[in-house]
Amino acid sequence: MLVQKIQTGKPYSVYIGNGLLPQVGSIFTEALPDLSGKSVVIISDSNVMPLYCETVKNSFQDTGCRVYTYEIPAGETSKNWTLLGEVLEYLAGLEITRSDYLIALGGGVVGDLTGFAASIYLRGISFLQIPTTLLAAVDSSVGGKTAVDLKAGKNLAGTFWQPRAVLCDTDVFGTLSEKIFLDGVAESIKYGILRDKKLYENILHGGLKNNCNNIVASCIAMKGEIVSEDEFDRGTRELLNLGHTFGHAIEACSSYEISHGHAVAIGMSIAGKVSCQLGLCSEACSEEITAALQTLGFDLTCPYPMDTLYQIMLRDKKRRGNTIDLILPFEIGDCRIYPVAIEKLEEITH
Repeated sequence: MLVQKIQTGKPYSVYIGNGLLPQVGSIFTEALPDLSGKSVVIISDSNVMPLYCETVKNSFQDTGCRVYTYEIPAGETSKNWTLLGEVLEYLAGLEITRSDYLIALGGGVVGDLTGFAASIYLRGISFLQIPTTLLAAVDSSVGGKTAVDLKAGKNLAGTFWQPRAVLCDTDVFGTLSEKIFLDGVAESIKYGILRDKKLYENILHGGLKNNCNNIVASCIAMKGEIVSEDEFDRGTRELLNLGHTFGHAIEACSSYEISHGHAVAIGMSIAGKVSCQLGLCSEACSEEITAALQTLGFDLTCPYPMDTLYQIMLRDKKRRGNTIDLILPFEIGDCRIYPVAIEKLEEITH
């Protein structure tokens, strides 16, 4: 088992390995003695609950915890105010206290919703992350961003609320469809394009299938490093949004029919082209990013016109008055925050 430390204001550990789910209760209670004997509420979705909930529930019961479960519908549309309210009412009905725990068992949607609920119920209770997708493991389970979506856009309401611990059992990725696995591949290679060309090449040449634990640990380590520099997303942490400004717009246009990782892959390809257009990276660099993503299996055709994406991007969280921060590659392994005037963005996208 590999362990990565995340050095945020309240540090925590991420446990990575094979066959960890049956041990999750003992791993967490050993790390967090205050968890022993408490009530825990496992929140999962309709896809994951039948697969893994019983194993996780039994593991926590074996440590003396009282275990409750709550199932939400699978899919991005579950990140809404109504469902968040229903979760909070369920917790209140159980008389969950500030010393109890929520457990997010699932992908990014479950993690975002559970974390948000934990951050506002009784003004904040502890929660644990057990990501069951590669995407959630390398991205949303670490860093403390929680959210629900608004009609105006994705993740526009949320909080920063770090988990107390995270456990990634990489065996569960074997049950993912190729499409869902690719969502995580996009977020994984993002880290390589950002800061680590060796990681980029490793993923490009099959590392996620052949050496998953170490790749996941490397991605989490890089995210942890960036988050520790800028926990509340006011500077360096924006780098983690490579491909996301365009990607979130694509997701919104598709009513979330295009999944997050696939949208981000298209967004990274667009970011490379924009960087080249602005004279920041070479044409060869832009073309290599696109070719690498295609080699990994992504269809990079953007089904929406750029001027439509522009209108949605105006509501992006990285907008500051009359500028928006784009994350653009200067070369592979070197991406930077590049403020662009709204007028220039409009020119680029029309």
